[in-house]
Amino acid sequence: MSQSEHKPGSILRVRCQNFLTYADVEFFPGARLNVVIGPNGSGKSTILCAICLGLGGSPVLLGRADDVRTFIMHEKDRGFIEIELQSRTSSKLIIRRSIDRSLGKETSVSTTSSTWTLNGVKSSQKAVKAIVVEDYKIMVDNLCVFLPQDHVGSFSGFNCQKLLTETEKALSREQLYDKHMELITMQKESSSTKLNKQTIAERLAELKAENEALERQREKLEERKKFERKLEVLVKKKMWLDMDTNRKKCLELKEEKETLKTAYNTANASCIPLKEKLETLTKVGEKQSSSAKMFYDGIKQSKKDLEKHQDKVDKFDSNIEDDVMRLNELNDAQEKAERKANAAAEKLEELKSEFAKKPSLGPLDKQYQDCTAKYTTLNQQLGKLDRKSRNIGGEFRTAKDVCVFLEKDLKDIKDSRKTRWNKILQGLNSNKRSQMQQIKKFISENNFRKTVLGPIALEVTCKNQTAAMYIESHLPFSKSTTFVVQCQEDYDFLFKKIRQEKNIPINIDLVTSSSQSGDSQRSYSAQRFSSFKKNFGVVGYLDEQIEAPPAVVESLKMTQFDKVIIGGRATLQAISGNDQFMNELAKREPNHPQANSLQASILMYSNNVSRYSGRINMNVKDIPNNTNLYSTGTPKETISLMENKLADQKQKMNEISNEDKENNVELEKSERASKKAQDELMACKAEMSDIRKLKQRIDQQQKKVEELRAQAARDFEADMSKQLRTIQKTLQTSAKELDGSSDKYDALMDNTFKAGLAKMTQEGTDAQSRSLNQVIQDIEVEAFEFKKRYEKAKDEFTKTKAAFKKIQNECLQKAPLVDPVTNEELPLKKKIDELPDELETIDALIDEANIKVNSIEDNPEVAIQYEQRQEEIRNIEEELKTLNASENMQEAEASSLESSWLLRLKNQLDKVNSRFGRYMEALSCAGEIKLYKGEDESEEYKDWGVKINVRFRQASGLQALSAQVHSGGERSVSTILYLMALQDMLVSPVRCVDEINQGMDEVNERSVFKRIVSNSCKAPKDLTNPTEHSGQYFLITPKLLPNLDGLENEEITVLTIFNGTRSFPNYNDWNVEKYLRRKRKLDSGGAAMNGHRGGAIPKKKR
Repeated sequence: MSQSEHKPGSILRVRCQNFLTYADVEFFPGARLNVVIGPNGSGKSTILCAICLGLGGSPVLLGRADDVRTFIMHEKDRGFIEIELQSRTSSKLIIRRSIDRSLGKETSVSTTSSTWTLNGVKSSQKAVKAIVVEDYKIMVDNLCVFLPQDHVGSFSGFNCQKLLTETEKALSREQLYDKHMELITMQKESSSTKLNKQTIAERLAELKAENEALERQREKLEERKKFERKLEVLVKKKMWLDMDTNRKKCLELKEEKETLKTAYNTANASCIPLKEKLETLTKVGEKQSSSAKMFYDGIKQSKKDLEKHQDKVDKFDSNIEDDVMRLNELNDAQEKAERKANAAAEKLEELKSEFAKKPSLGPLDKQYQDCTAKYTTLNQQLGKLDRKSRNIGGEFRTAKDVCVFLEKDLKDIKDSRKTRWNKILQGLNSNKRSQMQQIKKFISENNFRKTVLGPIALEVTCKNQTAAMYIESHLPFSKSTTFVVQCQEDYDFLFKKIRQEKNIPINIDLVTSSSQSGDSQRSYSAQRFSSFKKNFGVVGYLDEQIEAPPAVVESLKMTQFDKVIIGGRATLQAISGNDQFMNELAKREPNHPQANSLQASILMYSNNVSRYSGRINMNVKDIPNNTNLYSTGTPKETISLMENKLADQKQKMNEISNEDKENNVELEKSERASKKAQDELMACKAEMSDIRKLKQRIDQQQKKVEELRAQAARDFEADMSKQLRTIQKTLQTSAKELDGSSDKYDALMDNTFKAGLAKMTQEGTDAQSRSLNQVIQDIEVEAFEFKKRYEKAKDEFTKTKAAFKKIQNECLQKAPLVDPVTNEELPLKKKIDELPDELETIDALIDEANIKVNSIEDNPEVAIQYEQRQEEIRNIEEELKTLNASENMQEAEASSLESSWLLRLKNQLDKVNSRFGRYMEALSCAGEIKLYKGEDESEEYKDWGVKINVRFRQASGLQALSAQVHSGGERSVSTILYLMALQDMLVSPVRCVDEINQGMDEVNERSVFKRIVSNSCKAPKDLTNPTEHSGQYFLITPKLLPNLDGLENEEITVLTIFNGTRSFPNYNDWNVEKYLRRKRKLDSGGAAMNGHRGGAIPKKKR
């Protein structure tokens, strides 16, 4: 009989109703080792599921489903799990989890379909977990404590880091795991601090370098300000000098004004007597002018009469000259006419001689008609060739345009990455499209430690359109628009800049080199999968149909796309026609996870094989035939057709070009022939025209000869006599007019003498008047000049006085030399007195100061920026001091924490190593547990782990436990012995392991069972306290070998699960004592069986 009692947190009772295979069952585990045994499919693992879910665990931990409703018995709507735990007090601790199929989906995130009670009072999953995990340290999520059947293989597949964290949780979450996580966090913060320090130090150096340049500019500005102050004093000195200059000028102008006024009055007074004398002379001059005018009128009239007689005499003289010339001409005309007639006759003979040499017009006319016909024919041929050339040119341009269009289309089609990017943007609304473009631009413009990939849709290249259709149906749009970074620093930087600072949503997957799993673990062995391809038309796995960077592939594995099987129409027919293919898919193989979906033709099948009934639950959905993001683009046939069409067009262009060259040769030949015919035609036409013109000239010359001969035959004697008579008559009339002209001349001379005498008298008087008037005008001009100078002096005086007053006010306001209140001299007076008093010198000094000031650029921002940067430098230096102090404090804290954590961890691992080595040695094997610090002895705590090294054969050395090197049985042995080595050190009062003995050979299974019994059933450390033992252990197995060593131990409780048609209708009808008595009675020769507290018999299984 067991001497142990249930440890606080151990399970006293478990009851299930409508839970998987159980309609209603209740069983009472022992305080120590509980062996759950029964045939396959009877519901052994269901007990483990009930314990996990009843203690607040998620269905995901079991590896069977993610919805707790799937654990409700088939065709039932509700079920519950009730677990009673050993309390630390005398009161009961009963936890009940009720599951309702109608309440909604329940996953690891959502728990809407479960209700909870604690001791009959309504509670929550959070409250249950607080009691189970925090109060009693039961960790159903730790594989070192709770190892379901579906995770037995996963345990040996843990990497070193995962094994360490699971071990730490199992041994002491507070002392080991939490401190380990705290150290990792501290290291991350330390790395961040160092990176931050480096960034800040770089910024500090940059600011100091910038301020060195600004310091030089600031010194220049100070020098400028110095000259500006000097310039200001000089300007004020000039103001006072200008005021003195204006004061002196005012006095000078005032004196000049009075002098000019006196001179003006004197000049006006001297003009009065002179004007009176001028008036008398003017009256005498007027009388003399009247007499002279009378004589001048007589002269004018005499001149007119004389001019009339003279005009008539001149006219008669001109007529006589004309008549004499005409007489001479008549004398020479006879000889001249005869000479002209003879010359014209000679010219006529020359033309006739030239005409006689010309050919006849008849043959020329025929030649002209022939040339015209030839030219017309050639010109028609030339027109045809020219039209053909234009048509060829049009065809060539059309073919060229088609080529350009096809080349552009082919380029766009082949640029699938650009096309997919446009399709990604088209799938977003305007706001998200802008955000996606901003993200892409930010990534392209910034430097990252490693290449940032994405969006994923741009990085994936599908092998064909069917694969594109499959992967697009498998991946959500959010995954297709995810970016992939390859180190934590890039992740933090991108997340901070995009999500936190710009507030732009972004999907980022972090895939480091250490997190890449390498080759996928396939759902089926290569042999079975080959048969699927051969018999059912399976094509392969979905991940084999794409090409992408390794980091992108690893990111896609998060969607289980490497577990998706794809097939064609033959696969679709195999699914629809019979269950053979689906049954083959349902069969599981060791170390091969089950495929989660199958895509065939236009349908996707998501299957879930029941682990209890073996049936396949299948969901079917359509695969859209239209692909968008992952489209391979235009089909190759279409591209090939376009390329062929492009080649045809280019061939056509070549043919057209050749035809054009041939046509151009013909065209040039025809143009030369046409030009030659045209030249012949024009030559013939010109020769005919010359003959006709020569004939016309002969006819005209003949008429001219006849006219000239007629003129030469006239009688000129009568004309000459008539002309002599006319000359005599004209001479007589001219003599009479000369006599009249002589009389008029005498009268003109008399009037001229008298007018001259009167004029001389008048001119004497006028000369006196002009002389006197000039004197008066000179005096008036002088007076006017005095007046004008006076007015000018007066205006200048007024202006200068106003300017003086203005400058005086400005000096008193802007450059005061004396305090107006105390009348004491100001510092400015001393500065001004030290300067020269010459205005020219001051102007020169001002110009010099201006040159100095203008030579230095005035930039007030320099001083502001300098001070701002100085302030920023001081702040950064202070921040660096703070960071250094913080870093030192962090290092001290980390060092202290590491010391306590590492010492405890090494002590614990040394114990585990010692026990594990002994346990392996007992099996004639070897093993060790090592603290693994990475390949390069990394100081990064996140890289630390636990490595299990084992040796099962004498010929080999210690090797790390792995699925690639060791068999399933060897891994199972190593796993259970590792768990046994942890046994006495675990804080959890409950441990479970499901079918760990599967795959072991008989020798190892016996040794392992003996070890389990030995470790789980050791006597309590304190015999006075029966609860001070290693705790409750559940070993679930479908079978046990006969005559196992240790099975007779009183601390073992065997829970036997029966199934079949003859099982008890109600588990309460089962009575172990009654069964034993009956067994002894029937088995008269048999040995009495040891009494064990029996297990429950469930109701009939569905």
